[in-house]
Amino acid sequence: MSDQITISILLVMLVVFFIWGKFRYDAVSLIMLSVFVILGYVSPSNAFSGLGHPAVVTVALVLLISKGLEVSGFISFIGQKLEKAITSQFQFIIVICFITAFLSSFMNNIGAMAMLLPIALGICKKMKWNPSKVLMPLAFSSILGGMNTKIGTPPNIIISEIRAEYTSSPYNFFDFSYIGIPVCFFGILFIVFLGSKLIAKRKE
Repeated sequence: MSDQITISILLVMLVVFFIWGKFRYDAVSLIMLSVFVILGYVSPSNAFSGLGHPAVVTVALVLLISKGLEVSGFISFIGQKLEKAITSQFQFIIVICFITAFLSSFMNNIGAMAMLLPIALGICKKMKWNPSKVLMPLAFSSILGGMNTKIGTPPNIIISEIRAEYTSSPYNFFDFSYIGIPVCFFGILFIVFLGSKLIAKRKE
């Protein structure tokens, strides 16, 4: 029972440090992992075994793809086209949300959002729009787009690997699309037509 209490306290401390956000998340995770190893709850041989999990490797490869698209100039190309095409903030929110959802379907959610974030801020500054109306729809669209494919978000990858372990048949790449795409599409419509009206317009 004492071991359960100790482990529970350590996990609560981990969550508190994550919520606090004063220290880097990777540093907090490694320090807490070291504490578990020192206390004997995790054996040294298994401390980093999770890094070899197919889900972790897949996410790392997806991040490499994201970086490759950024370096190739593809994202800059999108930004240039958007600057020429948009005429209003409402139109810009619709377009940037669907582009974000599409990109996050084939790469990490954070990677897709990080690539489009400079474009969104740059256009808002150029058009003298308040960016607070754009950033939250951008974030939610990246989450919604991640549901569309197997590699769109780490939970989909993990679920697919677990299914493969128990049934010897993982989910196919687009098996998540049957539910993900409708939820993504109507979710973005909600964000654009109703959700954006609920966002507080903060001072620049």
